[in-house]
Amino acid sequence: MADMRSLSTCEITLLQSGCYAGVELLGYYEKGDTPAPIIYFLSTTLLDDDGGSIIQTGDIKLEHQFIGELNVRYFGAKGDGLHDDTSALQKTIDYAPINSEDTVALSPKGFANGFSIQIPRGRYKITDTIILKRGLNIKGASLESTQLLSFLPGSVIKYSDEGRYIQDEIKISDLSIWQDTSVPATNGAAIMLDFGSTTVYSMKLMVENIYIEGTYDGITAVALVGSSMKNVFISKCVRHGIYIPMTIGNKSSSSTSLTLYNCYTSSNGGDGVRIINGAYISLVGCASDSNTGYGYYIQEGLGHSLFSCGCEENKSGNIFLSKGQGITLNVTSLFSEINGEIHGITIHQSHNVNIAGYARAIGGNTGYAVNISLNGGMVDLSNLSTEDLWQTKRINTGVLVRDLKSALVCRDGQFAFNGNTVQAGKLVSIVGFLPESIKTSVENIASFSKADSTRNVNHFVQSIVSDNNESYPLLVSNYTGVAVKGNSATVQKFAANYIVESNIGSAANANIMIDTQSGTVPVGNWNIYSESQRKSYFRGPLVLGSNNGSEIMGGNGSPEGIVSARVGSIYINSAGASSLDSIFVKDSGSGNLGWVSLVPMRQAAAAVNSATDPGTVYTQSEILAILSELRDLKTKLRTAGVLAV
Repeated sequence: MADMRSLSTCEITLLQSGCYAGVELLGYYEKGDTPAPIIYFLSTTLLDDDGGSIIQTGDIKLEHQFIGELNVRYFGAKGDGLHDDTSALQKTIDYAPINSEDTVALSPKGFANGFSIQIPRGRYKITDTIILKRGLNIKGASLESTQLLSFLPGSVIKYSDEGRYIQDEIKISDLSIWQDTSVPATNGAAIMLDFGSTTVYSMKLMVENIYIEGTYDGITAVALVGSSMKNVFISKCVRHGIYIPMTIGNKSSSSTSLTLYNCYTSSNGGDGVRIINGAYISLVGCASDSNTGYGYYIQEGLGHSLFSCGCEENKSGNIFLSKGQGITLNVTSLFSEINGEIHGITIHQSHNVNIAGYARAIGGNTGYAVNISLNGGMVDLSNLSTEDLWQTKRINTGVLVRDLKSALVCRDGQFAFNGNTVQAGKLVSIVGFLPESIKTSVENIASFSKADSTRNVNHFVQSIVSDNNESYPLLVSNYTGVAVKGNSATVQKFAANYIVESNIGSAANANIMIDTQSGTVPVGNWNIYSESQRKSYFRGPLVLGSNNGSEIMGGNGSPEGIVSARVGSIYINSAGASSLDSIFVKDSGSGNLGWVSLVPMRQAAAAVNSATDPGTVYTQSEILAILSELRDLKTKLRTAGVLAV
């Protein structure tokens, strides 16, 4: 290149006269250091010398037009780790053209030409931020062989959103970015996608086969749509490995439809992966280990998911989820070196969270496999298994649920929440089998707080008045474990299923409804409404009015001297020979005495009326006729059961 810049006057004249068709460049610094020889032609361009495509020599300019693919070696990059290659890389990127604005195109900026920037094997010293253009594909030779060495405290590669109707596209692959230890990183990221001057934000970032070490953040990107990161390894960053914020400065825009495949973040000063807001962000086959913060930190957002992901030895906890909705976590969470109360997974004010996978802690860890610090909806732990200490020690008393129509579902009891109380307006529900070791730990809890002051009941599963002053009946299904009792020293009463009377609907509601596909409760305030035509079986007595009220009970034979009950109680003898010994009433007395048979009222047969009307003096025959009628009446009253025999 130096020889081409110093052409003689004769050589320039021969070019101008057409004797020379052009000038062939065999290498930039020496022969063979560029991918291949290229020819520069005499040019009338008004553009300045850019060190690669346009070269000023004497009073003429020579130009080579690159099409589709650019190699940084043609713009003077050495890649020897000593020469400052910042300018060469930036000039290569600046050459990539953007079509002129076209007001009728989908994008107000015109479509990018989609140039591919090739960075071959080498170590490239970078001293200032490389600014990208939209539509570029930055491609190294491989993760190990193409290395960018950062000698600056801020971002190494940066793109600022230019505005779109289609997404601004950036591709970066097959290279590594290293922070030189002589220059501490204090801001930015190895790869930074930031807000530009536009007010409409949407970018498409595709990163693959990248290694990053020691920069401030590894990758920071906002306003991503339909983006992906694949086979990315980020380690020892000052702050976060992968950071997807919603806000930078005074501008905000969330990301959606982003997927991370096989990404590994380790030993970073903050979180391994940190996601703020957004929707439908998925991590597949990722791992995040030994970070100072959390392995995965997810704040707010909708529909995020972790599939077959792992997290180990993160010093603040493996996963932190706050205010998320519809979140799925299929993870392996392990601690073997983290001591103290550090939780595997922390759930805070999140709705409809499904957690599956495997959790294990050994050593001096005293945290919880899943710690629900303040819950906001359903948390399903039915497919999470644990072993070692977390199987038997990571359980407290239950979980706070804001919405009474939701519940915690738990198979093995790996859950906890801060404190030992169930607040009024909340639901505690544990559905599923409790192993004996877990059940014992629950039995040893002194008590839950009362749902309200009028019901002196310590409870394990309960439905009570909700935040909006409505009450919901409790639904417990597929419960296969034994009832859990309280500690006998401190708990005197226990309700397995405790339902506060429903007041939903002013015209129709039921505490318990057995439906046969009608789907509605008819008008009325029902305690139990059943459409089933099956028999209902009660082995014990029914108590009416109050806990000291009369009872309705049944059995075989007379209750006298056998069945104790309160006065006013009713006993039905299913073995009675007739109506005369089928129903008994507790008429008086205490204990098992004072039962009398309840004789049903029947209409007696018509009595004869054979006696003549008497005169002033009864004759013997008239008296005999009256006696005959009386005997007939008594016989028929006895037959009807009115008179005793």
